[in-house]
Amino acid sequence: MLKPFTRELLVYDTVGNIIKSTTSSDYQNSDISPKPENEKSITNYKYDEHNNVIEIHRAFEPKQEFPIQITGGPLLYEYEYFRYEYNKKGLWTKKYKTVNGEEYLVTKRRYN
Repeated sequence: MLKPFTRELLVYDTVGNIIKSTTSSDYQNSDISPKPENEKSITNYKYDEHNNVIEIHRAFEPKQEFPIQITGGPLLYEYEYFRYEYNKKGLWTKKYKTVNGEEYLVTKRRYN
């Protein structure tokens, strides 16, 4: 969900995956006083051959310190990497996340 005075630009690859998300705020014409500093965030995504996210890279202007705490969600890191284990049908059964050189099992799935 976008905040007021914020816009988002999405760039897609040829199969419909989001490869870049740019969110920026513009408080120049707002009634808010004092006016907050304008912010810009750019998130780039890379996918594997099964169209699952394998890399996320985040950048902010002004620069922010990572990790970023999200209420009710996981910490956001500047770089996040994902690895999947697949079954014979090409469906992932385990998803791993790597941040700061440490790999964690994030999710397991079973198919009937």
